[in-house]
Amino acid sequence: VESEFKANGNPLNCHYSLECWGDIASKRRDLRAVRAARMVVGNKRGDRMNLEMIYLGCSTLAMIGWLALALAPVKRDYAISFARGIVIILALAYLAQLLLITEKVEGGGFSTLATVQALFTKSGNVMMGWTHYLAFDLFIGSWQAEDAPRSGVPHWLLIPCLILTLLFGPVGLLLYFAVRTVKRMAAPRAS
Repeated sequence: VESEFKANGNPLNCHYSLECWGDIASKRRDLRAVRAARMVVGNKRGDRMNLEMIYLGCSTLAMIGWLALALAPVKRDYAISFARGIVIILALAYLAQLLLITEKVEGGGFSTLATVQALFTKSGNVMMGWTHYLAFDLFIGSWQAEDAPRSGVPHWLLIPCLILTLLFGPVGLLLYFAVRTVKRMAAPRAS
């Protein structure tokens, strides 16, 4: 489409028909959409750099969210809301990546380990997986920070759970459930 416009500005070779001009307008809108997508995810030459920028942006946002959760006792409700706002931004980034940079892979899928592994042979798909990981783990961390006071888990015991959730996802969640269970079981005895 772009080369047609550069070549003669009138790819349909029509001059006065409203239908022709409508087709030209449609092609120009398509061209604008292609250019906008390139600005977001880049063209073939710049894909790697743009994925690196997306990686840096998503990772930085997630770390800011984790820092807010670590400081949650200061203003817990604000910290949790702030972290969840970042989760929403990461979810929107994931959606944009899904629509703009998903790369089809021959033999890729979810039916076997080999087909899942094939999906992650493309950088765009790895970036999507990373954004997915960042969003869900940060959401789990925000839930832990929200649930801890209700469950009697002091913040100093929550911090190791948050760190493990950041680094190893399910391991941190498992530790939080263990700490939460112990604190709940110990609460009636202390009363």
